[in-house]
Amino acid sequence: MAGLVEQLQEEALDSTKSITDLLRKALVVAKKLGIKDFENWITAELDGYNAGNLKPPEYRKIGGEIKAYNPYNNFNMPIRIQDAKVASVLQCRYLRFPISVMQGFLDDKTNKTDTLLLSFNREAEEFLCNGEEWMQPKLHISVKAIAAIVDNVRNTVLQWALKLEQEGIIGEGMSFSTKEKEKAQNNQNITI
Repeated sequence: MAGLVEQLQEEALDSTKSITDLLRKALVVAKKLGIKDFENWITAELDGYNAGNLKPPEYRKIGGEIKAYNPYNNFNMPIRIQDAKVASVLQCRYLRFPISVMQGFLDDKTNKTDTLLLSFNREAEEFLCNGEEWMQPKLHISVKAIAAIVDNVRNTVLQWALKLEQEGIIGEGMSFSTKEKEKAQNNQNITI
């Protein structure tokens, strides 16, 4: 039977495996090896980056196009912002919700669009509407950007599992030897 780290590698390579299940298995490995930084990252990916002042990693920052639905013409019209700094702030967003929500959006067979619509807070909405009450501005995000986030998480787990194996940390069944745990404590240089 393959060790826990090898199982993790196999699941990371299999894109049909649930990203949530992959992260749960990675959490077991991190917890058993006492790798707190990676454990915290996995927990944030599973639960979302909404708790406390958790700042999402840069790979969760995505850009989109601001559009407002025009009920008179029945289409979404782009909103142009003259100030480049303001535009860059409003057009980019960190996706804070759990990875399962992103995967769910990608897996939703009833979803006929390739765009995710994100709302703005009241202050930003008022700025964008400029007194036009009929406007409902939304940030239009490509589904490909969401898929890239999910792939980034899967790749990070794979790279971590490969590094563990390279350091001789494999596990047997659901356990790790004392020697493997010590190696893991001494080699926690994982970049997220």
